[in-house]
Amino acid sequence: MKRALGLARQDKVSVFSRSQYEWTLVEQSCNRMASVLVPLYDTLGPNTVPYILNHTEMTVVFCAKQQTATLLHCLRECPHLKTIVQYESNLEEQQVAEANERGVKL
Repeated sequence: MKRALGLARQDKVSVFSRSQYEWTLVEQSCNRMASVLVPLYDTLGPNTVPYILNHTEMTVVFCAKQQTATLLHCLRECPHLKTIVQYESNLEEQQVAEANERGVKL
């Protein structure tokens, strides 16, 4: 994960999903890589996600399929975000195209 995403020690990595086993995998990977885990919760309101992404200058977010649309909606407001890793492999072509238009890898 570290090499594939170009992460260095103490880089911030965000996870945006409900509690599920992938959350734990990301968390333990961050611990192993000495990365800082920044959780995101959609229950905190619509302005919270872009605020946290900008405040932390987040470049990488791991998310569940349900949160991909929310992240894509935030891209104009979040210039630091460069990579969205969706847990599920069934990516929607429209979402991939939208991410590519904004210079974000999905």
